[in-house]
Amino acid sequence: AALLPKGWTIPVIPELDDLTVGGLVAGVGIETSSHKYGLFQHCCLGFEVVLADGSLVNCSATENTDLFYSIPWSHGTLGFVVSVELQMIRARNYVDLTYLPYHNKAEAIEEFAYQSKEAKYDFVECLAYSEQEYVVMLGNLTDTKHIEGAVFNPIGRWYSEWFYKHVEKFLRREERAGANNRSKNYNKNDHKYQPVPTSSSPLVHKVDREIIPLRHYYHRHSRSLFWEMQDIVPFGNNVVFRYLLGWMMPPAPALLKRTQTEQLRKLYELHHMVQDMLVPMSKLSGCLDVFHEEAAIYPLWLCPFKIPSNAQRPDTGFGTLLTINSASPHNTRNRKSHANEVTKDRGFIHGASAGQGEELFVDVGAYGNPVVPHYEARASHRKIEEYVRSVQGYQMMYADSYMTKEEFREMFDHSLYDKMRAALPLCTQAFPEVYDKVSKAARI
Repeated sequence: AALLPKGWTIPVIPELDDLTVGGLVAGVGIETSSHKYGLFQHCCLGFEVVLADGSLVNCSATENTDLFYSIPWSHGTLGFVVSVELQMIRARNYVDLTYLPYHNKAEAIEEFAYQSKEAKYDFVECLAYSEQEYVVMLGNLTDTKHIEGAVFNPIGRWYSEWFYKHVEKFLRREERAGANNRSKNYNKNDHKYQPVPTSSSPLVHKVDREIIPLRHYYHRHSRSLFWEMQDIVPFGNNVVFRYLLGWMMPPAPALLKRTQTEQLRKLYELHHMVQDMLVPMSKLSGCLDVFHEEAAIYPLWLCPFKIPSNAQRPDTGFGTLLTINSASPHNTRNRKSHANEVTKDRGFIHGASAGQGEELFVDVGAYGNPVVPHYEARASHRKIEEYVRSVQGYQMMYADSYMTKEEFREMFDHSLYDKMRAALPLCTQAFPEVYDKVSKAARI
C-alpha cells in the first residue's frame, strides 16, 4: 500500500493482508508473478538476522552466504529475521486480464504450461473447477484503463462478487453458448483462445478480457479467503449480504482461530483440507489426478513458479561460510570456501534438474471439504504426500503434514540447514529442528 502511490511494487506479493515479510522469508511466499520472479525468497537481496546468542548478522548472496540461503523455509529455527532488503519493480495502475475457459484438462494444462514457461505475461494463474473444467488467466501490467474489447472491473469493491465465482461464469457462458468442444476454438500455433462467432446465443460475444486496478488484482482472493469463506459464511456471496455487509469480509484469520472451539477444531482436522503442494510442471496432470482421487476438492488453485537449478547458490557454485570467533561469540566474520571446493548445498528446495537451467514448478492449492466417501484425514494426506515426494516436489510447511521425520528429510534437502545449525552458536540449544516445529506428526 505504501509503495503503489510512489509507482513501485514488489515482484512477488502474496495474497492475504495478514502475511508478514518475516513470515514470507522464513516460510514461503508465492504469487501469480512467480513464473517470472520465483518465490518471495528470490526477491530478497539480504537479511539481518538475530542469532541464538544475541548477535546481529547481515547476510546476502555475497556475505554470510550459507546463512542467507538457509533462512528461507527454516521457520525461525536458525534465528530471527529482523530486516529484509527487497527488490522493487515499477508498478502500473491496472492489470489487463484475459480469461481462457477450458473444458478439456489436457488442453488447459498445455496452455497453462506454455504461458508459464514463455513468461510473456506478468501474471499467470489457473483455477480448476472440476476434473475437466479450467480457467487460465493471463495478465499484464498497464497504465491504460480503457482498452478496446476489455471491460473495466474494480473487483475489490466490498459489494463485488467473490472473484472465483466471477471467474467461473466464463466457463458457464461457454456451456450455454454450446462451445463445449474447445479444440475447435484453440490455435496451438499462437496459444490464443479464438471464440467462434455464432448467432445462437448472444452470450458468446461477451468479453473475456477485463481491466482491473492493480491493488484489486493483488487481493482478488482476499475477501473470500480464496474459497474458504463459502464454508464459514455460506451466504457471503449473496448480493444482498455483499452490498450491506461485504465490507466486513474477510474476518481476520486470527479472530477465526480465537473463536474456534476445540470440538470445531477437531471437526476441521478430520473433514477439512488446507494444502499447497509444489510439483514440477511436467507432473501437474498426475498430481491433479491424485488430488481428485483422494479429496475431489474444487476449485483448485494452480500457480506457476520457477526455481533456478542452483537457486540457493551464487553463480560460481562456491559458498561463503559464517564462522564464529570462539574468543568472542558475538563477533562474526566471513570465511570464503576453498577455491576448488564445489558445494552442492542449495537450501531446502531446488529444482530436480541440477545444472540444467531453471525448472518450472506449480503450486496446487486445495482448500475446502473433501467430498470423496473414502476420505480419511491421515491416510489421504499421506497418499498425497507420498506422490509429491515421488516426483521430487515439496509441501508448504504451514499445512498439516503427516510425514515421518525420515520422509520429511527425503522431501527437503537438509544439507545446508544441518551445517548451519551445527555452526551457529547456541542454535541447537535454543531452537527446535524445523520438522519439530511444523510437522503435525511431531506435535501430536
